[in-house]
Amino acid sequence: AGINFIDTANSYHRGRSEEIVGEALKRNGKRNFVVLATKVHFPMADDDPNARGVSRRHVIEQCDASLRRLQTEWIDLYQIHRPHSDTPIGETLRALDDLVRAGKVRYIGCSTFAAWQVVEALWVSRELGLNRFISEQPPYHLLDRRIERELIPAAATYGLALIPWSPTAYGFLTG
Repeated sequence: AGINFIDTANSYHRGRSEEIVGEALKRNGKRNFVVLATKVHFPMADDDPNARGVSRRHVIEQCDASLRRLQTEWIDLYQIHRPHSDTPIGETLRALDDLVRAGKVRYIGCSTFAAWQVVEALWVSRELGLNRFISEQPPYHLLDRRIERELIPAAATYGLALIPWSPTAYGFLTG
């Protein structure tokens, strides 16, 4: 049996995709054969201004909520869904590092960060002695090749995996 990569992207449906994946993994018993990835950033409650972004509070609360919805003890790849200028990257990285050290998360990554933001996060991780991003998930398709200029060279230089999203440009390229 091979290893499958599942990215639940929980924020789009406020956790519903995580619940579905959690139920499926519970039924089929294949958790150890899956690389389970999810993200944090978008609002999870309309009436709570703290239920969004990448603050320490939100990152930790949403990790615990994701673990409950996914019915698992760990997340293989926990990603910051978007950079957030209102929260210092050091605060976010410290929260992620605590989750790794607690065994709730195995690896951390980011999504839709510019090359300079990825490099800044790597520098802060090094300076503070924290776990670092191992991946970046950028948009990439025939109509949007921006990552070729700076992000791909930065990823190659710093040993980051790239996990492109929207390879069909939201379906535009497939009609």
